[in-house]
Amino acid sequence: MRRGEIVAKRYRIESAAAEGGMGTVYRGVDLKTHLSVAVKVLRPAGNDDVERFVREAALLATVEHARIVKYIDHGETSHGMHFLVMEWVEGRTLADLLASEGVNIPEAVCAALSVAEGLEVLHATGIIHRDIKPRNLMVTDPSFASVKILDLGVARSEEQASLTRTGYMVGSAGYLAPEHARGVKDLDGRSDLFSLGCVLYECLSGDAPFAGTGMLSVRTKLLVWDPPPLQTLNPDVSSELERLVSGLLQKDPERRPRSATVVVERLRALTERDGMRRKRNERRFATTEATRTVARPSTLKSGPTEPIFMLFIGGQEADQLTEDSVETRDRLAAIPGASRFDFIGDGWFVITLTGNGPLPDAAASAAQSALTLRKSFLEEPMILIGEESDLALGFDAMIERGVALSAVESRYALFPELSAHPGSGAVRLDEKVVTALNGRFALKRSQSGVYLVAPDSTAEVGV
Repeated sequence: MRRGEIVAKRYRIESAAAEGGMGTVYRGVDLKTHLSVAVKVLRPAGNDDVERFVREAALLATVEHARIVKYIDHGETSHGMHFLVMEWVEGRTLADLLASEGVNIPEAVCAALSVAEGLEVLHATGIIHRDIKPRNLMVTDPSFASVKILDLGVARSEEQASLTRTGYMVGSAGYLAPEHARGVKDLDGRSDLFSLGCVLYECLSGDAPFAGTGMLSVRTKLLVWDPPPLQTLNPDVSSELERLVSGLLQKDPERRPRSATVVVERLRALTERDGMRRKRNERRFATTEATRTVARPSTLKSGPTEPIFMLFIGGQEADQLTEDSVETRDRLAAIPGASRFDFIGDGWFVITLTGNGPLPDAAASAAQSALTLRKSFLEEPMILIGEESDLALGFDAMIERGVALSAVESRYALFPELSAHPGSGAVRLDEKVVTALNGRFALKRSQSGVYLVAPDSTAEVGV
């Protein structure tokens, strides 16, 4: 839209303010009140985007609170473009602040309190935001005492629950609750609390808790991996604050705080303590591009080490299984050392194997488990990764390696003629597992990698 253009005979466009996934936000003037407004205009889109846009307007119109951006108007322009008018909010997004000067502990707690207060109102109205992240939080006060929740574009009311299909995921991957990442339909407010925990963890450590190099790695970490305890990244975090964040990040919603009201009470108690008074020289943590996309900082304290392994299994049969199926539970129960089973999407699931004893023995046990499972998944891509490592650092690095290999193996499963691929009956190994096995099993090295070969396989062995 052009500067000076009038929308709905009332709102004059002044300048473009931001580009979003669904359209453009303009700064404008309400000719009736002479106040600045934000005019969000939907770019030409399909029916789903229009439905989301209209839903955002309808939901905003139902709530009015200091922690939630205020609704003013919505409709269609004379050119048939959908628009939403909201109050103009002066400030900076939390994402911008994290990427620049960073946030200290008192500021992080104050910001989280504001967000929790806003969520308390939304949840009491029957609205789940479903996309709480730093980009959707506007800090309007230098002391961080006031934060407004933006963008209800993917929010859902209880009455609109039927609009979301089971298995359909919306929101920003790195801040989704595990149940949301799985595409569970019947979400409640505790999924927003998990997202708030992700935001608070990032503010307190400068490290996004579930950063990854792609959607599959982020989703795998959300479902399988627990980020390092906050105090290992920031020793200034109190034990009580760490317990709160840890509770918010519980993968089982039943183990999280039961409501935003509980979180408000706990955060308010923290802000009222002497130790939470804002200190001018308080250390700040900024989220750099590196911590958004790859591993933990090198300053992370190392913990106890033990052998850990992950077995990635993919293909059509993986898509057909369900976590609650008797067949799945029976298969898992029969595998020595299997500690958990997670569907991660894109036709893949992961079995986590815990090892006992020295690394070579643990690797041999994991390899045998892989061969046992291979009998049930003859044609599916399988990848075994593992190492003896700190559980925090090791799991993170392992997931990245496993996801990278899954992309390779998916390609070979579709086009086996691309290389001398061993085909069915073989399990792809990463180099750390190959080293740990130390010649205990028949392996085959080809252009595509190193594979564990079943004893009755006709594949040629040679390493």
